[in-house]
Amino acid sequence: MCYHGDERRCTLRLSANLLDYSHEDCYLPVDGYELKPEVDLLINQRLCFRGVHTQMGRRVNVLIVQQPPSEYELKMIEDHKKDILFLAISSFEDWPLDAMNPFSPRLDKNKFRSVLPGFLHMMKDPGSYFP
Repeated sequence: MCYHGDERRCTLRLSANLLDYSHEDCYLPVDGYELKPEVDLLINQRLCFRGVHTQMGRRVNVLIVQQPPSEYELKMIEDHKKDILFLAISSFEDWPLDAMNPFSPRLDKNKFRSVLPGFLHMMKDPGSYFP
């Protein structure tokens, strides 16, 4: 991160969390965007949720569901879906489809489609998986 036009005083950060140093985070615009406190709460609980950030490192009210949620996590989705957009990502076996792995629990493919409004995936013919 650099001041505009400056190539000598640049720094790298390990995370997108804000630092308590006003000069370091002066690039953040003041635009009135309100991050819901539940976003940080759900991410910090180390559940199946991961945060989404803008190109400027600002966390937004979108959470990625990276694996089949437990009953507790499904309740969290239901409780907060009016304030936070939950999107699933197909990164765990064939989630949201059944992976046919004998060591993984069987998944009901319709259960998660009714709870989550969208899935990020790389399937060639998504219409055959997500009717």
